[in-house]
Amino acid sequence: MNKERRTESAQASSLERMVRLRTLCGDSSNVEQTTFQWDDGGSRPTSPLQIKDMKCYPCNLKRVARNIEAWHYSKTVWGVNWTHCFEMRVGETQVGAAIVGQPATKSTADKHGGLDAVLELRRFCCRQDAPKNSESFFLGWMLRWLKRNTTASVLLSFADTLHGHEGIIYKASNFREVGRSKPETGWRHNGMLYHHKSMHNKSHRTKKYYAHALELQRARDAGELERVKLPPKICYAYTLRQQPNDKLRHSAPAEDSDNTKNV
Repeated sequence: MNKERRTESAQASSLERMVRLRTLCGDSSNVEQTTFQWDDGGSRPTSPLQIKDMKCYPCNLKRVARNIEAWHYSKTVWGVNWTHCFEMRVGETQVGAAIVGQPATKSTADKHGGLDAVLELRRFCCRQDAPKNSESFFLGWMLRWLKRNTTASVLLSFADTLHGHEGIIYKASNFREVGRSKPETGWRHNGMLYHHKSMHNKSHRTKKYYAHALELQRARDAGELERVKLPPKICYAYTLRQQPNDKLRHSAPAEDSDNTKNV
């Protein structure tokens, strides 16, 4: 029995060292290349990790902020009104991170039962070398935790079509598409599209503007930005529990551009 326990412990330590090594090696561009947002589809490398090695936990914002800023396409948690944060780990090494909070606008909450009844998945991202179906495992665990530990009736999330996200993982997890946001105004610069709030993105840790935000501010002052209309986001809803007069509305209001989603 002791020999088996030592073997299991050694295997877990080996996996944790492998994950940590892959995280720390290389510069920031390499780190970004080894992470991805789940909605993108496409191929992924064969992972040395397995679902059985993953453990999920509730945590605080400090635990997930750094990796979300590194992994999520928004590159920021600035201004996100959070109520719950979650992490997925192998040992002590984080391989998934998520933020849940109140909807960005009161009108969104009102359409689905009010602020006391509605939560929104504000950030959701994982490392690229997490194994296949890790996203479903992590999201499923969060849904069960929210059912047990909150009184919310609905969890919303928005798939940002600007970044090619269609909400594949939401559909696979029994979310329902309930509407689309109104098109927003953004910027085109050097062949890339940005939400209008991108030039105000700051680091949660340093409180300093990101490089892309400073570049957008410079381009704005130089008259180099082109104002464009951005595509809508797709609103998905998951019923955590039935409301007394429950019926999910099949429309979604205009959303703040901070509602970037990683699915």
